[in-house]
Amino acid sequence: MYNETFPAALVGKVKFLRDLDEEAFLRQISEGFYRITKEKPSVEQVNAWKESWKHLKDLFFKLPEDITVIFEYKLPMSQERIDVIFLGSSNSENVGFILELKGWKSVNTFDSSYIVKTDSGESIHPELQVLNYLGKIKFSHSEADKFLWKCGVWMYNMEEQEKFRETFKNSIPFFKDDKDKLASGS
Repeated sequence: MYNETFPAALVGKVKFLRDLDEEAFLRQISEGFYRITKEKPSVEQVNAWKESWKHLKDLFFKLPEDITVIFEYKLPMSQERIDVIFLGSSNSENVGFILELKGWKSVNTFDSSYIVKTDSGESIHPELQVLNYLGKIKFSHSEADKFLWKCGVWMYNMEEQEKFRETFKNSIPFFKDDKDKLASGS
């Protein structure tokens, strides 16, 4: 499900996404990815989607079915893509939640505020990544000011590391066992 002019690989309501099996999800997101980038997704990208899908699908059963979920939203004037955006309402207020997905199993070093060393190698601190996306959404999308925005990072394979959690100041970190917290947005 997608709109030809909307710059995202896949858009759907939670109710629709609950019914997708992995094969249908991978086919639809891959086709959408090609549509917005004019590139075939890499094997690594497809594997990341495959790995995250089982966690996301479990999450969808904890969310209201009318929430809109946007996968791989391509930011304007950029090659950057947001993993997942959730749009819904709470207490008659429009709410948007930007979620960065990380399949990391551990973070070994985070001496720097900018770089972390994970089991997958060095990476920019995921809070910086998600805050970058949030800023770009707020300042580049005409409808953004109609939403109350939050953002977070879900490290769905990682046990909680309190010391690493404390490095997040302006976004919400979620770990392996935080599906209920993530479903509530806190």
